[in-house]
Amino acid sequence: MKHVVPVCLTLVGVSLTMVGDVFLKRSEILTHPKLLIVGAAFYLAGCVPVALLFKNMDFTWVFIVWESLTVALALVVGSLLFREDLTANKMLALILAVLAVVLSGS
Repeated sequence: MKHVVPVCLTLVGVSLTMVGDVFLKRSEILTHPKLLIVGAAFYLAGCVPVALLFKNMDFTWVFIVWESLTVALALVVGSLLFREDLTANKMLALILAVLAVVLSGS
């Protein structure tokens, strides 16, 4: 139960930054600068949960779990939203991301 709030903050933060990533991927600085601004706003919003996490949790836990979830979500978003191939190397990256969380003792 003590990890419910940190996990929720992590999920919210990773989701906000992933939405920012989607806007950044779709932005073109010269023709669609609004998308760049929206993407940056989502990144800024994602800073709030991570700042709260860093204040109350071990740096390594936050960083490893945050980055691992980002890898996993990026693979899903890339495959479903942008129709990118889910290659063996990308699946290996997912396995290694999960393994990083397990090995970190979270």
